[in-house]
Amino acid sequence: MAGLHTDVSEVGPVAERVGAGELILSHYLPAEPGAVSEQDWVQRARRGFSGRTTAGRDGLRRTLPAAERRCAAGTARR
Repeated sequence: MAGLHTDVSEVGPVAERVGAGELILSHYLPAEPGAVSEQDWVQRARRGFSGRTTAGRDGLRRTLPAAERRCAAGTARR
């Protein structure tokens, strides 16, 4: 299963390259609660990323400004 997921240490540079303002982590492996702390996930993921990094959890919500909503929905024009 781990081979099907991106390693957490690789996501920060990807988010930086695309100009993301926030990186929200989800689908943690190992999935056992408490095996790795949320802070540890965030520390690993934020390497190479200058924006905000958040350890996602059930119920997390974000409201995007209108321009960002269009981009997230794939309707923004370049």
